[in-house]
Amino acid sequence: MLDLTEGAATVVNQITEAQLGTADGGLRIDTAGDGNLSVTAVDGAEPADQVVERDGAKVYVAESAAGVLEDKVLDASIGGDGAVSFALGQQA
Repeated sequence: MLDLTEGAATVVNQITEAQLGTADGGLRIDTAGDGNLSVTAVDGAEPADQVVERDGAKVYVAESAAGVLEDKVLDASIGGDGAVSFALGQQA
C-alpha cells in the first residue's frame, strides 16, 4: 500500500485546508485518461478507494491506481513560488 512521508503529510494537510476549508477531506489519486496519475482535493473517499493516513493527512487511492502505487512512497514539497511538487519513490 502507498506510504506517505512526513513532508507529504504536511503538504496534503495544507492543500486540504486551503482548497476545502477543512482538514476533514484529503487528496485523491486516480488514473487520468492518458494513463498518468491525477491528484484532486476531495471531501472523502469513494467506496473502493484505499485510505492512507499519516499525521492527520488522508490520501485516497482509487482502485485503478492502487496497483501502480502499492510499493511506492509519496513525498511532496511546496516551492518558494507556492508550486506543489509530488514525487514517488520505491518503498524500502
